[in-house]
Amino acid sequence: MELRVIDFDILTRNFQPYVDGYKNIESEKRAMLDSIQPVRKEMESIMKSAASILDEVSQQKSAERFRTLQDSLMKSDNDFKYKLKGLQEDLNTSVFEQLSEIVSVWAKENSINLVMGKMEVIFNTDDIDATEDILSVVKEKDLFYKVEVTEDDKVEEVEIIDEKIKSEINSIKDSIDILKKVEDNPIYKV
Repeated sequence: MELRVIDFDILTRNFQPYVDGYKNIESEKRAMLDSIQPVRKEMESIMKSAASILDEVSQQKSAERFRTLQDSLMKSDNDFKYKLKGLQEDLNTSVFEQLSEIVSVWAKENSINLVMGKMEVIFNTDDIDATEDILSVVKEKDLFYKVEVTEDDKVEEVEIIDEKIKSEINSIKDSIDILKKVEDNPIYKV
């Protein structure tokens, strides 16, 4: 019986359809962050002006608008989480099916009886690791993705982009925390 193991994580990271799908998901995340930016700014403006509003009618209108924006933001967040989960599931399923087909064809051509993921194996010798063999097939099919960086500053640019996204996400989390605290403010109580 011939058996081999593969590192599915390495295969996935170097599989162009996965990288394309991942970039699409990241693009969706950025679009979501951009779409809620005006709502966040308006909410922040309402919170800043809350202390200076003296008449009760204006306070009520501000509180009402704030709650409407808050509900809208929470609904958008929930809708986006649902959409994101679907995109990730679709991507994972599609990539698994495509890579499984490549592995199956390779296994048949090489008279391999069993191919297992490396994560499920407690011990194996290098001679049964077929990850590089499968990567060669992926390259032959022109589905291989490899990051080619020629300058060190390009790597820093990628890290900065990631930091910007992290910063935006943290900013949204901070806004949600502020929103929760504002709910306790008496001027926003009905």
